[in-house]
Amino acid sequence: MNSTYRPLPNEPLSKYRTSGRLSFAAYDALALSMSTGKPCELVIIGEWIRDDGRRWFDYGVTTAYIEATTDYRYDRDARRLRLVCPECAQKDGKHTRTCDLR
Repeated sequence: MNSTYRPLPNEPLSKYRTSGRLSFAAYDALALSMSTGKPCELVIIGEWIRDDGRRWFDYGVTTAYIEATTDYRYDRDARRLRLVCPECAQKDGKHTRTCDLR
């Protein structure tokens, strides 16, 4: 059985909350974000469609969620996530001589 992938623009899970098409993990991530006030962990980035017509979503993790829960920050110049030290603000595991996390 063959499947076709259809990319979608990054759409929030809340758009499909009542559709019944989300996985248990997606409903869990949505409930957690609503109860904690943090950004939702997942977004819908695409859809798989089988020859028999069955469909399921493909999920991705948002940059906002990663920044809210870790010390990684998006660097616009490098166009990627970089680890930033919370003490000295150095990037990618580097520290100043006076940093306590060194």
